[in-house]
Amino acid sequence: MKNILLLTVLLSLTGARHPELLFAQQALPRVQVIAPSTREAFREIELPGTLEPLADVTLYAKTSGYLQVLKVDIGDRVKKSDLICRIAAPELVAELNKTQARVRIESHQLELARLTGERLAGLLKDEPGAVTSQQVDEAQAGIGIAEARLAEARAELESLRALVGYLEIRSPFNGIFTERKVDPGDFIKSAASGDAMPVGRIMNDDSIRIFIYPPEEFVPLLTVGAPASVNLDVLPGHFFQGSVSRFAGALNPASRTMKTEIMLPNADHKLRPGMYAHVKLRLKTGVTPLVIPSSAVGQAGQIATVYVVEDRILRLREVKTGYDDGKIVEVISGLGPADQVVVSGRENLKEGQQVRVVPSSLESLSAY
Repeated sequence: MKNILLLTVLLSLTGARHPELLFAQQALPRVQVIAPSTREAFREIELPGTLEPLADVTLYAKTSGYLQVLKVDIGDRVKKSDLICRIAAPELVAELNKTQARVRIESHQLELARLTGERLAGLLKDEPGAVTSQQVDEAQAGIGIAEARLAEARAELESLRALVGYLEIRSPFNGIFTERKVDPGDFIKSAASGDAMPVGRIMNDDSIRIFIYPPEEFVPLLTVGAPASVNLDVLPGHFFQGSVSRFAGALNPASRTMKTEIMLPNADHKLRPGMYAHVKLRLKTGVTPLVIPSSAVGQAGQIATVYVVEDRILRLREVKTGYDDGKIVEVISGLGPADQVVVSGRENLKEGQQVRVVPSSLESLSAY
């Protein structure tokens, strides 16, 4: 800036005595220049994906029977543990009642066996000869047998209670009932049978997952938490912000890509599983290269060039460029941070031409 002010003063003094020189200076073409700056480098990639629910389960019956009640239909929202349907199996309920009675009987039998054992043991102690030791031993063995029978009956009762509990199918999580496969009165076969028919399907869409497959060159840049912007053809103008939640850790050897999961919040349920999406990832590279506006770079065949100003003289310089996002381009070699790079109008310039310099910066350019 001091050099520019000094040049202005000198031109003013010169112009006062030599107006023809001042006119010549003013006639020089004006060029806007910037010095290369450093920025954290990012790589962007856009990939297709399909929206998937956070969880998706098909409901089957654990116990066979007739469908007695169906509480939901497709599109209904359900909460965790809400009743989906109830199956009627009278013979199973009867078996449960029978086993409950058996438990009571075995409990009384055990109580009787214990009383008998205690009485015989007392007689053997108080009235020797009234009973034999063998009779006492048999009574003690009878107690053990009664305990085992009661334990068996109780185990059978718990098993039947569990099966009866399965007659009610409940939602495993908050979600939406997306498929209905049965009607009241249908016979529902247990999932253990080979030809069981599902009751329906529930999806948890409070959050949405999208699986994308970045190619190998982007895999080293993947990190959990990397931001992702998602837009859908069916919702033009809407952009949804998510992040990388996990990735496979190994490439598919056939496609040379890595399965990567993007997670999106979906509290308003605007995003629907099955929709087609475009996912844009912005990945940090971990380096801070020199950058200049993309408009400053020209191509001469396969060679990238820029104009730099040295002592008000244009010099065409070959550079090696890196990632270009259409606005700024990384410069790998050929420029230094103090160079004055012409940012626009290069099509009207030529090597060795004298110019007037107009300093600028990346922030002041309209493209940024």
